[in-house]
Amino acid sequence: MGRERGETKLSPYPSGHTEAKGEKHVALYLEIEETKDLSPGWHVDASIKMFRFDHSKDKYLTVEVTERFSIAHASWGESAFFPLKDLNNLSKGFLVNNMVTLEAAFLHISVVKDLSTRGLLLTP
Repeated sequence: MGRERGETKLSPYPSGHTEAKGEKHVALYLEIEETKDLSPGWHVDASIKMFRFDHSKDKYLTVEVTERFSIAHASWGESAFFPLKDLNNLSKGFLVNNMVTLEAAFLHISVVKDLSTRGLLLTP
């Protein structure tokens, strides 16, 4: 994301995200960082695709959602993206050479700034 929209970070939890009740699952989150320079009341509507690559089938498995990010909700993710037992089962094709491929695509639908703090005066 650009400076006026914050920076986006992909955060994988390969051993599970226990704080989000994601035990026994690989978790994957997108987070908007560097929000201190954004205007008060900001929010970003985004289309998100999260991918994991299945080497045995040579294809991606995806989760797709539309979410709203804001100062109160600067991250979104799947606490149970897929079971750890699938990651550790080599016949499932996710873990190859001790590596797993996890990706995310973040497409801005809109960025809304709170104009009420800009001193705008609307007259009829």
